[in-house]
Amino acid sequence: MANAKYPYVGDFKYLDEQGFPECPGDEVCTYTCDETCPIIAYRTSSELYQSGDYDKALDLVRKAIVRIPDEKYPAAWCLHGCICLCRQSWRDANNSFQQSYVLDRGHSEPLLGGIVATINMGKFDEALEICRKYVQDFGSDENVEHLRQVAETEKQKAAEAKKE
Repeated sequence: MANAKYPYVGDFKYLDEQGFPECPGDEVCTYTCDETCPIIAYRTSSELYQSGDYDKALDLVRKAIVRIPDEKYPAAWCLHGCICLCRQSWRDANNSFQQSYVLDRGHSEPLLGGIVATINMGKFDEALEICRKYVQDFGSDENVEHLRQVAETEKQKAAEAKKE
């Protein structure tokens, strides 16, 4: 489910009327209502990310990821990737976006993040391949076209620099 504040929530079956992850309550939930709860950790991490506190956000999103069985929390992996982008940890960002996309192929955000990460890693052919995958899965739009142009331009610049 898409949402401006929380990009998507993955497989949570407990959502509020706005589509945010919501605690199912004490009778169902096995977590305490603090940052050990993956829902609270994710929500707080998202808020910290949006406020620019990337270190705390990264710590909390990692807690959310490890508390979900079988690492099936695509939204948290995507948020982890976004935080890593802001910290310029390109490889970690790319790995997180890949994990998010493997867990839930229904969302475009992990592919866009992966394109940004691979461009910054200097892997322009890989970035262009992800662009093709994006268009195949979601169709073309201005975001992917812009990133495709950036990847092609940077690839050309790199090739010209090698010639010199």
